Parts: sequence; C-alpha cells; structure tokens
Amino acid sequence: MRTATVGLSALLACSSLVACGSSSSRADRPGVSGRAPERAITVDGVVDEWPLDSVMTADEHYLYMRFLLEGDPVALQANDETVTIRLDLDGNADTGRVFDDPAEGAAMGIDLAIHMSPQDADGAVTRGSSAVAYLGDTDEDGEDPGTQIDLSAIDYHTAPSFASSWFEARLARDLAGLGLPVARDGDRAAGMVVVRGPSGAAEGWSAPFSAELPALAEGPALADVRIPPKPSRAIRVVCWNVLFASPSEQPRPFARVLRELDPDIILLQEWTEDPIHIRGWFNALMPRPTSWNVRTGEGWGVASAPPHPFSDFAAT
Repeated sequence: MRTATVGLSALLACSSLVACGSSSSRADRPGVSGRAPERAITVDGVVDEWPLDSVMTADEHYLYMRFLLEGDPVALQANDETVTIRLDLDGNADTGRVFDDPAEGAAMGIDLAIHMSPQDADGAVTRGSSAVAYLGDTDEDGEDPGTQIDLSAIDYHTAPSFASSWFEARLARDLAGLGLPVARDGDRAAGMVVVRGPSGAAEGWSAPFSAELPALAEGPALADVRIPPKPSRAIRVVCWNVLFASPSEQPRPFARVLRELDPDIILLQEWTEDPIHIRGWFNALMPRPTSWNVRTGEGWGVASAPPHPFSDFAAT
C-alpha cells in the first residue's frame, strides 16, 4: 500500500514535525502553516527552494504544492494507481463537495480534484491527467458528481514528467471564470493528496495541509523569459513531452515556441503519430532550407526530429 507523504522524508516519522497514524494513513505533516519560501518556487521536480516545514504555499498568481510518494519511483501520468490532489480553494467546508474517504479530509469542502493516471468509467486506470470541479450541481442522489474541466483552464503544471518520488504542482488562483471560489488576502486554501486503487477507494493519503493566501493579482501572470543566444559551433537540443500529440490539435503555440528556441535537434515524447505526419508538421510550420527528418523509437510516442539527414553508424 502506497502512502502519500507531504513535506519531509519518511525518515522523520513520528518526530515533532510529523503526524502519525495507521499504516494506511501515516503521513509526514510538516507544513500546515504553509510558510512562504524565501526563493520563488520553480515547478521542476526539485524541491530545494522549499522551506522544510512547507508543503503548500501561494503567491499573487499561483497555488503551489509538493508531495512525496513512498515506494518505488513512479511517473504520475503513467502509474498503476490514481494519485489525486483534492483542493479546498477557499478553506470553506460549505463550498464544494465533502469526501469522507479518508475521514481525515472530511472537514474540507473540495472545490477541485486533479487526478493523475485517472480512472475511466469502468474503473480502469488510464494515462494522463484530468481535473474535476465541484460547483454545487447535484444529481438525483443529492451528490455533486463534478464537472470535467480542461487542465489548461486552471493553468495546471506538475513536474517531473518522468518517474520520481518527489513531485511539485501549480495551478492558477483566479478561477472565478470557471465558477470556482476565489480566496482573497488572508484566506486559507487547504488540500490533501490521496492514492486510490482499482476499486476507487483511498488506499493511501497525506495529512491535510493548508496555506495562508496573499492578495490576488489583478491580471494574469506573464512570463518574463529570455532565451539565451545560441553560441557559434554549438548544437541546441530541445526535449519536449507534448502530451498525446497535442501539436496536431494546437499547432500554433507549439510552432511559435520551437521557432523561438531555434533547435538543431528535437527529442519528442508522446507524439504518437507516424513519422510521415510529424515530418509534414515540421515542414509546414517550421520550414527550413532543408527538409526535416523524423525517426520514431521503440518507446511509446518517442521521436527525434532534426532538420538534417540521419546518418547510421556503428559504435566503436
């Protein structure tokens, strides 16, 4: 049984910073205060910038979380269990939906749930991620079944995308356009990480965590990214997990970023279409004096795309 652990390592179990319980619910709990970090949080899967006693924090634009999954490293979006972040965005049990599994989270009104490796209608664990908002719309049983929303609508990002034990996540705070509650200066957001098995029941979970929220910014967050110039006689390699062949559905933003980066070689993950289709995409949206070349590998959706011919050679 896997335990979702927030904050400090399980090596600190039962110390003064840890809340301990049964084997299924024991979780490190070093961060209910949500102390703000001294450095800005970068969602890259490296948690060095986090204060040791914080697992949730916020700035004027985003809500941030980190958590540790005990056991072997896993890829969150290609796991054999569903990992869910349940969020009480305004710290108000009267909004959202109350879940009593596990009982430790029953005091929260869950407004938003983010599922990594979500289960389908038949209970089978699938790849990818999904988000469900609880807006108060009840069914014939008086329960809110939730409304599926696009992850891009909440500006959600998690890292790393490869197998790991530590994970970070971020989402936008201003979700009023989706009908979700928006916490203001001094309010608290709360959450819990839950691991669910094939039956859908919680098999592991963290202790609840929370953070005080600063004043909300008036406008959306704007990136201030400066791409360094490519040195002479250098090769720039871009590695990109494009999420289920997304460039075919949303070609313009992907092409714009790649044109700015000006790579010599592009390594792709999750572009599941055939090489001819991918090559046509690059030639149409990123024309070069020479045609792009594409080769796919044995891995799922793995491809390489340079604007140069491939050369086969034997290792010596």
